[in-house]
Amino acid sequence: MSYHIFISYPRRTDERGHVSDLCAHLERELQIKTGDKDLVVFQDRSHLEGGDPWSEKLENELRVARAFLLLLSPLWLASRWCRKELQVYVSYSRAKEAERPIIPLLWDETEPTDARTKEEADILTMIETRQIVRWDVLRHQNSSYPGYYAAISKLAEVIKRKLQAK
Repeated sequence: MSYHIFISYPRRTDERGHVSDLCAHLERELQIKTGDKDLVVFQDRSHLEGGDPWSEKLENELRVARAFLLLLSPLWLASRWCRKELQVYVSYSRAKEAERPIIPLLWDETEPTDARTKEEADILTMIETRQIVRWDVLRHQNSSYPGYYAAISKLAEVIKRKLQAK
């Protein structure tokens, strides 16, 4: 199965299942909007199984992903693995000589002062060159929250436009 969207987030972000819910709802909405019933939002928590060589599998998913959705927060920025996922995704984009979309989803307010190293500051600067989709108000909400599905639909529309722009 080819995964079209790679979601990057620190595991702690999904302790209450909000990231998993976002992935499931977004995947269904993207399938509806694109007509691609095989389109998958790759989340390590639901697509890796016991015994999988997770580092290799993640790298392969980053290689084949058509878009990269990152849940921007100070915790994401501080995560060595999250930064590496972005760097690997970008390196594969360069190798294909075609920039693939990076879509920052603001999970929690992230300021330049949250960057503790030059690498973190450089990555944050690169992320900030892209339009950020706000999700900080919705990150604590589940699908019963008024406006949740409308926000999922808008996010799916943004991703669909990015996928079709190629």
